[in-house]
Amino acid sequence: MTKKYLIGKKSMYFTTILWFPYLVLFINLFAAWSPITEAADKPVPVTGLIIIGAMIIYPFYIVMINIISSINFKSDAG
Repeated sequence: MTKKYLIGKKSMYFTTILWFPYLVLFINLFAAWSPITEAADKPVPVTGLIIIGAMIIYPFYIVMINIISSINFKSDAG
């Protein structure tokens, strides 16, 4: 979709910023719909570090996808 509709436009990098409001919305909805009511439901402390690491890496992942989609792969073969 990025390659088809946003090729050559700077707006394709707007998605790297746009993920943050969706993340906040998802966290709020998830916390409201599935609250932790028992102590046994709490995750281990390392889980938070994994989630923080994933949140830091995700925008770079989106940028990589946008860069790869903007590269024109043409073959010289026949």
